[in-house]
Amino acid sequence: MTIREQIEQHYGKSTRMLLKVLERRVGTREGAEDVLHDAYERVLRYQNSYNKDLQTFTAWFNGILNNAARDYKAVERRLGMSVEFDEELDEGVKLLDWEQDTIDKVKIDVESKSFPLRQALYLYFFKQYKPKDIALVLEMSNTNIRKGVERFKKEMQAKYIVGG
Repeated sequence: MTIREQIEQHYGKSTRMLLKVLERRVGTREGAEDVLHDAYERVLRYQNSYNKDLQTFTAWFNGILNNAARDYKAVERRLGMSVEFDEELDEGVKLLDWEQDTIDKVKIDVESKSFPLRQALYLYFFKQYKPKDIALVLEMSNTNIRKGVERFKKEMQAKYIVGG
């Protein structure tokens, strides 16, 4: 089956279900339609990049669809059209209250972590991103980011506050 046939078959079988999923994800039926349209447009534009030996068509399409949804939500946030009801992490380590020497040490500790936790910690502590936004940027789960941040906070508190 050619890639074009796979796209047509996928569109015919999956459109209704994908619209329902996307509507919950982006908030409106119109937004879901926009995201799905954008995803199929990207699929057609990048169809030559699909390699059936590396992944299934569905996995390849889902990656494109997730990117389209992420981009849609990013534009919404940038334009101030998105309402975020994000649970805030408990107040813990406030780096801004620390001495510059300690902040420099924390930066070194962040850099010692493995990817993608290192990037998540950097975005959280030094760029003030919320875990939900980091999850979109890094394609990690919100839960994993929250757990990683909490563990790192405890580690830094033990190391720099409690006299470690």
